[in-house]
Amino acid sequence: MTDQVEQLIGRTIDGRYRIEAQIGAGGMGVVYRARQLNVRRDVAIKVLHRERLGDARAVAQFLEEATAVSQLRSPHSVTLLDVGELGEGDAFLVMELV
Repeated sequence: MTDQVEQLIGRTIDGRYRIEAQIGAGGMGVVYRARQLNVRRDVAIKVLHRERLGDARAVAQFLEEATAVSQLRSPHSVTLLDVGELGEGDAFLVMELV
């Protein structure tokens, strides 16, 4: 997991998000503070742990999280801005940074 974190910091993903720092981690993935370059705003990006990619259930759960977050409309929840994959097949979610 540490290699994954170090490889992403300083990197631009999807041509739009520059990863700046790790701000959290959990069982499913790592959360980074990033800069959305095209609109110049800070965002949070959650990347699924690379070792979880072979686990179809974990990937499905990660994508279900994206679906659930995208349907929430509450001042107490974050807004999902984007979903994508890195070149290595890692899934990521882009959310507002709170």
